Amino acid sequence: MVSEWKSTSASASVAPPTATSPSPWEDDALLSEALANFEADTAMAPPPDPPQQPQTDPVPPSQEPPSGPRKRTSKSAALPQPQPIEAIVTQPEVSFEGWHKQWESGPHGLPSADVKWLREDADRGLFKNLTIARRKILKDDRMWFHPPEIPGVVVGGGVPSADAFFRSRVFFWRPVGVWGYSLRCPRSGCPGGKAAFLYRCGYGNTVRHICDMTGWYSMLTELLACNACRKAAKGSQEHSIGRFLAWDAAILKQLTPAHQAVFPAILTPRRGVDKQVVRLMRDRTEGNTMVKVWRQVQEGHCEEYLQRKDLYTTLLCQLSRPGSIMSALGHQYQKPPTRRELPSPRLLRKAYLIYEAEHIELLDYRTQIMSTFGKVLKYDSTRKRPQSVTSTSLPPAAELPDERPHTSRPQVQ
Repeated sequence: MVSEWKSTSASASVAPPTATSPSPWEDDALLSEALANFEADTAMAPPPDPPQQPQTDPVPPSQEPPSGPRKRTSKSAALPQPQPIEAIVTQPEVSFEGWHKQWESGPHGLPSADVKWLREDADRGLFKNLTIARRKILKDDRMWFHPPEIPGVVVGGGVPSADAFFRSRVFFWRPVGVWGYSLRCPRSGCPGGKAAFLYRCGYGNTVRHICDMTGWYSMLTELLACNACRKAAKGSQEHSIGRFLAWDAAILKQLTPAHQAVFPAILTPRRGVDKQVVRLMRDRTEGNTMVKVWRQVQEGHCEEYLQRKDLYTTLLCQLSRPGSIMSALGHQYQKPPTRRELPSPRLLRKAYLIYEAEHIELLDYRTQIMSTFGKVLKYDSTRKRPQSVTSTSLPPAAELPDERPHTSRPQVQ
């Protein structure tokens, strides 16, 4: 029935027009029939195929997206968003005048507990702030730098660090930088002669660890140079640039005895011994050996170390008592550093001999030993004078008055 109706409608629609003009009612009927046929055709036609999408690699099972409706993401969300200007611009690093990287690295540098407060502490550290916020210079009004005090209580509920309990003091030897001392070039063949003075040209990268009565402290120094030697080294290869550490013996000898006494230690090739330890060896009575002095110093070191360690562990016990937050969280605390070993008694003896040799040169004991008449070759226990006396302008020994005063003794009957 439907096919017959379609054929009749199609034939009726395609029939050639007659000579007579159709009425307006016939035109409306034809339009309604054509619209009905178009709607019937579109209803019976199959739906169009969906557009093909580009093939993508299958998602592995472990990375499959979760089930459920997917959220539409725009292309702008997939692209990386630009960061704000404040996050991109990095802050410039703070420059510390004269600070060496070798000071904070290796076993021969500064202790790790002392690096932070020496750089950042404005009151006790090495540096002072300038109007320029990103630059710090060395303080020129002191040589001793003492660390902050050991905390006795926990402030603010924080966990104390072990470094705060095992800090040590630092001595920065700078006779030119602090005192403005005028020092001459110690080289005998300096082109400038006695008129060549040393100037400060930086700071040495060597750190000396000094053994004290109850612990250790670090020593730093400035670097001095000779301008005359530097100019001569540029002109010829025979000369070399004269650079000297301020703690060299040739530099210390130029200071007055009062300024030399400010230098606190006797330096050895690698370490040093404080003068207070050396003074314990002066008493050369029976039983006062180097081993005994070494035991006294060891006792002082052990007591100081155990006292600091006891205070640190006591504060940790207060924080980790049963029922506290730290005990519930199972916080891991920093272990205290190990105690440093003392130098051997042989090194203490070497430091003592160096100290005594310096005092002999200062006091010049040789002038008290030598005779006023020349170099004495032989001493006799009698009142006879030695005959081998190197003197040409003096009278014979028999004509000289006797040196020993005569004392009248009663005759023994």
